[in-house]
Amino acid sequence: MGLFMGFILFLVISLMTHKVDLQSEDYYKKEIQYQDEIQAVKNANELHNPVRLTSSPDFVIVQIPDSLHAHEIRLDFIRPDDETLDLHFQIEHTKTFLLPIKELKSGKYLTELRYKVKNKSVLQKSEVYITL
Repeated sequence: MGLFMGFILFLVISLMTHKVDLQSEDYYKKEIQYQDEIQAVKNANELHNPVRLTSSPDFVIVQIPDSLHAHEIRLDFIRPDDETLDLHFQIEHTKTFLLPIKELKSGKYLTELRYKVKNKSVLQKSEVYITL
């Protein structure tokens, strides 16, 4: 009986000290803007030749096709379990952006690639798993 009570006490203490980060501090504000995000994803799906996000052993590569006149390009790497590991990049004056893998920590990242084409907002989301 004492072991069981000790185990329960251990679980309570360990769960109370476990840090849980919100994906976004302004969650409710983003919820209101969700319809705009749905439209931006729909705009991305309608593109014939969208921006490509790929990875190699050394780099995460963003390739912007020459035929796509994208501007205001923003790449966000969002770490769901630790917001201090989030990275944000503004991509300008290049058709190929290289992010060294060693700038990232091992684990899962959610990526959001936002840009505008013909004054329409475009959003491409994906998941990237980094193993070092």
